[in-house]
Amino acid sequence: MNAHVKAANRARLLGNLVGGRAMLHPQRRAFEAAARHLHDASSALLDSAEGPTGHLDDDTEAALTAARRCLAATDVPVILLAYVTAPVTGELPTLPALDLPYSTTRAHANELRAWRLAALDRINDRNDEMAMAALDALIDVHRGWTGLVRALYSDAA
Repeated sequence: MNAHVKAANRARLLGNLVGGRAMLHPQRRAFEAAARHLHDASSALLDSAEGPTGHLDDDTEAALTAARRCLAATDVPVILLAYVTAPVTGELPTLPALDLPYSTTRAHANELRAWRLAALDRINDRNDEMAMAALDALIDVHRGWTGLVRALYSDAA
């Protein structure tokens, strides 16, 4: 499977996951729009599957920009889009280093890092349910990381 096809599959699965969260959610329209744009990005990635890796074509960029704008109105971290495009761009997001003053926060950070690595092992699984579970885990990891950072800075204030 080439890089564009991997990215297209990730975009499709993330679109399915995001669309599934729309039901009965206050930001339902934002979730639905983000899902549509992610499916558009998936189609654009498949259309450019023969293209070079390292950059995204204009149609993919436009769809991802629209998805980013919609995701910003939801509880799905926008950084997930970087996991979608990583096979093509070669830029995989990381969890930044933090100066963690307490053993409990260090343990929590280590747990989130391990959870992220486990998800990365499954993100390209041939079984769509496993790959979607990996994307769902990455959502939780980045939400948890954001919560950890907020807690650190609120303790420092």
